Amino acid sequence: MTQAARCPTCSAQLADPDEEVAIDGAPRHRVTNRAGLTFAIACHERAPGCAASGPATDEDTWFPGHTWQRAYCRNCGAHAGWLFRGKARVFFALIE
Repeated sequence: MTQAARCPTCSAQLADPDEEVAIDGAPRHRVTNRAGLTFAIACHERAPGCAASGPATDEDTWFPGHTWQRAYCRNCGAHAGWLFRGKARVFFALIE
């Protein structure tokens, strides 16, 4: 069974494993940003332990048709992933 998504800094629960959702055919992805940093992410429909902040952008999006914002742990404020918004779907991509 998949474990709950947890903050990489304080271990607070960010999302329930039952909230994982397949995006582009899979719930988990390896992605690389333009700075060359690679992340293992798990996609979740909801992440009550996260808050999104900052302007939404579609620049360098990993999921075409979706804008993104950084998502932070509500407990400690650490960067925990991203919130993606598209016309048909909204989801969190959380760092594993």
